[in-house]
Amino acid sequence: MFAFNIAVDIAIVEVATRAVHGLAAKQAQLNTIIETVPLGLVMAEFPSGKIVGGNRYIEEKFGHPVMYSPDIHSYGEWIFFHEDGSRVDGHEFPLAAMMLRGEDSPSIEVQYQRGNGSKGWTRILGRPVRDDGGNITGGVVAFIDIDEQRKSQAALEAALRSKELLFYEVNHRVKNSLHLVNSFLLLEASKISDSVSRSAVMAARTKVDLIARLHQILYINGIHDSVNLKSVLEEIVHDLVFSAGRSDVNLELGFSGDPMLNIRQASPLVLAVNEIITNSLKYGLSSKQPKLTVSAIASNGEVTLAIRDNGPGISVATTEKEPGLGSQILEGLVAQMRGKSVHQSDSSGTSIVLTIPIKPYSSEMRMNS
Repeated sequence: MFAFNIAVDIAIVEVATRAVHGLAAKQAQLNTIIETVPLGLVMAEFPSGKIVGGNRYIEEKFGHPVMYSPDIHSYGEWIFFHEDGSRVDGHEFPLAAMMLRGEDSPSIEVQYQRGNGSKGWTRILGRPVRDDGGNITGGVVAFIDIDEQRKSQAALEAALRSKELLFYEVNHRVKNSLHLVNSFLLLEASKISDSVSRSAVMAARTKVDLIARLHQILYINGIHDSVNLKSVLEEIVHDLVFSAGRSDVNLELGFSGDPMLNIRQASPLVLAVNEIITNSLKYGLSSKQPKLTVSAIASNGEVTLAIRDNGPGISVATTEKEPGLGSQILEGLVAQMRGKSVHQSDSSGTSIVLTIPIKPYSSEMRMNS
């Protein structure tokens, strides 16, 4: 929108400049145009830069008459300020830029001080006036009121900053809540004498801990829309192997195609990876030279994630049983991502391949999630 406004402003200045050039002999018509255009106009002669004319718009907006500066070095009498509050030097104005440095289309956005002491924003655009031979005979600058535009922009930036602070605070509270749940589970596990029940609680604690870790990676670190799967998986996979105390595992990671996922897909995918790798570390890496391979390829609008171990494989008797909780969780996570999974297992090891469509993080997804 701002770019469109600037284009319109420039077009108006171009029209006004051509009017000054083409109607030089028709003073009455020229005066009418100058007084009726919806912006401030100031004209100067070349090469001195002496201001020779202006319109009523200047007086209406600035609260004082046009100041007929005698030369370029007197432009400092026009009181303008940069965004940081510093005073604009007279040689920074577009008229000076044209006269001294030969610029064809100088512009600057500044705050001006009205006659009553209040301030407003204006965009100053400059264009040289040339004769039939192309020689510069003067210059025209236009003052376009952008005060409301600037106020709207400032309000938007303030709202965004407020949203960022709120977002950070919410995520900080979520992180603390997850750590609190984790501590409660650990406390409860310490009170349970039955080993099976205690293991179940500790498994739940591990999942909560992973969710907290994932939350830290994706949200607290400032990632709000999409995530590089390579960086997230590298961190999570190494953490899982380290937490399991499996320094004996030969871990191989491979990525290609710069796999990216929107953040709402990344969360269930990492949880699925946790289920797969946890099972491999517990049951699938019992060989003398345990090896775990994790790879991800992005191609044709989808990510293919493959996890393979070199363990003894899953026995036929095991596969014929009802799926356990871990398998049910994995199936639910894959379904949530609108993906599919393929399992293969033999005496050389077990592999699970997940294929996930890459979906943009759109407002529609936010509403439907």
